[in-house]
Amino acid sequence: MRIALISDIHGNTAALRTVLDDIEKHAADTIVCLGDIAATGPDPAGAIELITDLGGPVVRGNTDEDMLAVPEWWHDPTAVGAPASALPVAEIGVWCAGQLSDQHQEFLRGLPLTTEVDLGDGALLGFHGSPRLVNDNIIASTPVPDVAEMLQGVTQRLLAGGHTHVPMVRRHGSQTIVNPGSVGAPFAGYSDGGDDDIASHAAYALITTTGNAMNIELRQVPVDRAELVQMVEASDMPQGEWWLDRRTGS
Repeated sequence: MRIALISDIHGNTAALRTVLDDIEKHAADTIVCLGDIAATGPDPAGAIELITDLGGPVVRGNTDEDMLAVPEWWHDPTAVGAPASALPVAEIGVWCAGQLSDQHQEFLRGLPLTTEVDLGDGALLGFHGSPRLVNDNIIASTPVPDVAEMLQGVTQRLLAGGHTHVPMVRRHGSQTIVNPGSVGAPFAGYSDGGDDDIASHAAYALITTTGNAMNIELRQVPVDRAELVQMVEASDMPQGEWWLDRRTGS
């Protein structure tokens, strides 16, 4: 069985289509989406529609919740002392929420916190931050006791989450935790500030299981800069040049 994991699309349908084309070449049986579909990108509605058309398991991310209830600070970031780097993100976020129809919102509202996929020999549990909270961060350096608290009561063999925008494979006891990285905004590194450089590729993961054997491949596929520019120009998203300028990393 072959499963593709995608996460953190953030309204970037140019990157999503690039990833889906690559997944098709590898004949994945199932595509699991780990949340953060629409927010802070030029094509929020299109991203939701592409994910809906896939028909695979999807879980709710923290910015999916933001699309349903826009954070107050997005309307006035300076009032809460947000750094200057957060101002364009907030402006884009408010714009993205305004692009969604009732149908798009209903889709997001119906997303579960977790999803389970049968692997034949064991199961995969998908989530965004952790099974308990969409905002939890599980990275390579997260202390083992903290990870254990986030995963309390979880027994699945393979665990898949996103949220940090950084690819990771980590063992936790008898379990394996996989983060595929981000399709739409892959960070060059992780920091709590959220103002990391964004790489010019799109990231996802392929997991192939045969009996109790498992192969995990973290993939990076280049995204055509011209397609990103065309996507931004086709929208009236604010801060378009800023959004494009951030995507100059390797």
